[in-house]
Amino acid sequence: DPEIGKTLEREFKELLQKVALCENWAEKMSAQIDVWEKEQTLSSQTIAQNLETSLKQTGQKLDRLVNAFLDGSIEKDTYLAKKDEFIRTKTALLEKKADFAQKGNFWIEPLRGWLQAAHKAEKLAVSNDWPEIKTLVEEIGTNLILRDKKVFWDWKGPWQIMADFRASQGIDQNLRARREWGRGVLPEQRQLWWQLLNDVRTYFENEMQKV
Repeated sequence: DPEIGKTLEREFKELLQKVALCENWAEKMSAQIDVWEKEQTLSSQTIAQNLETSLKQTGQKLDRLVNAFLDGSIEKDTYLAKKDEFIRTKTALLEKKADFAQKGNFWIEPLRGWLQAAHKAEKLAVSNDWPEIKTLVEEIGTNLILRDKKVFWDWKGPWQIMADFRASQGIDQNLRARREWGRGVLPEQRQLWWQLLNDVRTYFENEMQKV
């Protein structure tokens, strides 16, 4: 039905506006992500080195314990108790190492992906590229319902954060606020864009912890 198609396109564009990110903020956020990535890389290297050092030290203690037992310097009960303690410590360290290798700073790329999609939403909201509009809608929303020529859906993950942020700032309530948002000249700009980005970062960090 052509009429339904036009309604969907209009409604989809309106919904994309609710999570669209202006060029000004997108550039600032991208630069901030670069800073976070460098900081995280340095922190990750330090953590990895500390884990390796602790593993090496634990292995050395275990070797000395075995040699002491073989030399008859310690009793069997003492040896077994200490051996169990060192093995548990080594196992815990290996688990931390594996967990760190799995999660690390893997929140960086999802955060970049969100930023790129949010900026893309701004462009698609004023375009006629229906296939791209539909694809992005499917990426950021779920449970789509068309009722009385209005589209209803649930935002996925970080997109709910973006929609809530814009709503809390009154950005979608009047034309002037939308224009200011689009130009990236809202009051206390530094605080606002950083707050939004940090909230989305926290979301992805928490998601990584669930893996």
